[in-house]
Amino acid sequence: FAQVKDYHYIKYPTARAPQIVKPFQFKLKNGLTVLLLEDHELPIVSGQILFHTGSVADPAGKAGLAALVGDTMRTAGNSRMGGDQMDDYLESIAASVESFAGDTSAGVSFRCLKENADKILGLFQATIETPAFAAKQVDVSKEQLKTGIMRRNDNPQGIAAREFNRRVYGLSSPLSEMEELATVNAITIQDLKTFHDTWYVPDNAVLAVWGDFNVQKMKKKLTELFRDWKPAAVKLPALNIHSEKPGVYFVHRDGITQSNIIMGHLGQMRNNPDLPAMAIFSRLLGGGFESRLMKTIRRDMGLSYSPHGGIGTNWDYPGAFAIRINTKLESTAKVIEVAKSIVADIQKNGVTEKELNQSRDAYINSFVFQFDSLDKIIGRALTYKFYGYPENFTETLFKGLKNVTRDDIKRVANKYVHMDKSIIMVVGDESKFDKPLSEFGTVTPVDVTIPKPKIKEAAVVQTAKTLKEGSAIFRKAIDKLDPKHKLDTVKIWQVKSKTTVQQGGQKMVLSTTTSIRYPDSVVKEIATPMGAMKMIVTPEKAVMAMGPNSRPLPPAQVASLKKGIATSLPMLAKLARNEKDMVNLVKTGDFNGQAAYFLLIPLSDKPETYVIAQKDLTILGTTGKTVDRSGNVVATISSWKNHRNFDGILFPTVIEETAGKNQATVKVEAITINPEDGDQFFN
Repeated sequence: FAQVKDYHYIKYPTARAPQIVKPFQFKLKNGLTVLLLEDHELPIVSGQILFHTGSVADPAGKAGLAALVGDTMRTAGNSRMGGDQMDDYLESIAASVESFAGDTSAGVSFRCLKENADKILGLFQATIETPAFAAKQVDVSKEQLKTGIMRRNDNPQGIAAREFNRRVYGLSSPLSEMEELATVNAITIQDLKTFHDTWYVPDNAVLAVWGDFNVQKMKKKLTELFRDWKPAAVKLPALNIHSEKPGVYFVHRDGITQSNIIMGHLGQMRNNPDLPAMAIFSRLLGGGFESRLMKTIRRDMGLSYSPHGGIGTNWDYPGAFAIRINTKLESTAKVIEVAKSIVADIQKNGVTEKELNQSRDAYINSFVFQFDSLDKIIGRALTYKFYGYPENFTETLFKGLKNVTRDDIKRVANKYVHMDKSIIMVVGDESKFDKPLSEFGTVTPVDVTIPKPKIKEAAVVQTAKTLKEGSAIFRKAIDKLDPKHKLDTVKIWQVKSKTTVQQGGQKMVLSTTTSIRYPDSVVKEIATPMGAMKMIVTPEKAVMAMGPNSRPLPPAQVASLKKGIATSLPMLAKLARNEKDMVNLVKTGDFNGQAAYFLLIPLSDKPETYVIAQKDLTILGTTGKTVDRSGNVVATISSWKNHRNFDGILFPTVIEETAGKNQATVKVEAITINPEDGDQFFN
């Protein structure tokens, strides 16, 4: 076999220009533009239609409408077939019909065997023109959307990307509008129908169909299929792009070990004549393992695993120039300085011929793989037609890529990159930064709090009399379960339990050990089939750990664990034995068949209602309201049962919890006060 001593001696052939196949084009009388590409290699027919609409067209106060339409046009059925029935049918014949929506485009696609093309085309047409928006599936999609809203701050990297883009395009731009629980709750089925009827019209769309068919027969079929579809001239609203002022924008996150940094500004569009040079510059700056950012920040300095960046471009509005780096908190300022110096060096000194050739060859060699299948080729043609780009855009771009020079790189670096006018978005814990962020400009705090529905509580009468009565009842209840005042000596409180959870039709059994070190630390260890998972909250950190791996704990879980500290039995005892009358007797009534006192107790961020048996002053449980994972206000009930003595403390062995449709049963197995070596649990 032929061998070489070094891979540099291997000679590679020059990359060929992508094969461009021009589809057959025609336009229906209603304004629908159609592209057809005949190919008999496989007995498959595929298609996609794109509309000029999306989240930028959401009405005021109803952000999320386009996303719901884009999802439920398919899942909620149509005039020919219901959503569930369609699922079963498509699965039985290995076909697909899907709908989707983005910021400035939305669409429907299909794929099937040639033998099923007529039936699938009918479903495709019905999905486009006459979606049913069945209430059941719409409700499911709304719940999924609200769940996503509730979890959007779980990932610090996602926070940085979202908030950076919002500042680049400006908070007043429809590109920056965010779905909220209130806006999704405000959406009605009539809103979906109105949005669909407004934007999903033929003269606002381009359709492409490709695969194993005869072009003329397909033209006739599509003309007949869409002949009754009525046009209606529509135009997307102005995007109103006005970037926020340059400077530092900071999101504080407790308990994380890395900073997530994005720095940059408004980018360019793909119809810019300098696109080839911008593409190679971006590859050279931060688009591969041999890029300046990767070599300097990762290889030479070891400060980040995958720093990357470049001039972003979009088809119909500017992208964003951005440098993205994750690094340990203690090197936050350092990597910002280094990234700036890397860009400045390219702007001042340019790049070497070796760097240019390496980046250009790598980009061109990967570029051709964007055209290695029929789907990709027709996809490009559809994109060009939809956004109004010339048919020879690919040929022009490929030719331009091959002709990029070192002077071009230096020129576009200076023309399109302005680090002094950058927005620097940082998500992290500033108490551990190596330098204050103010060294890079004015620091603007960013609040990413998710607005939750307001929980409307019933009006409560509170007087000196009700406070005195409630506090007296509560003291007696605590003294009954802790007659020797052992709870007053607790420094570490540990509860071992087994929890059975029923949620969304699923059942899980989890063994849990919760250790609380007062006043401000908690560790919850859960045994899972993959090993023990720990959630740790202390003043210094808030992490989730499994084996050697750990990641920041989402804010919602941090809040839940902190609430567990505030509502633990030792804290109840501390409040009950306070000299001040702080517990309000709200009412008397029935609880699980027993006459009971209902006491409002100020333990955490909001008061808790505890229920005490009138007969013997046993604590029967709690009642209240909460916002579930989908952002809905639901009633909560916690029933304490089967009390027994744990080392002198009367405590329930069974706690049945209900929150909306979700249920859990906690069986308490052991309680330990001030365990030996208890501090080890918090390491």
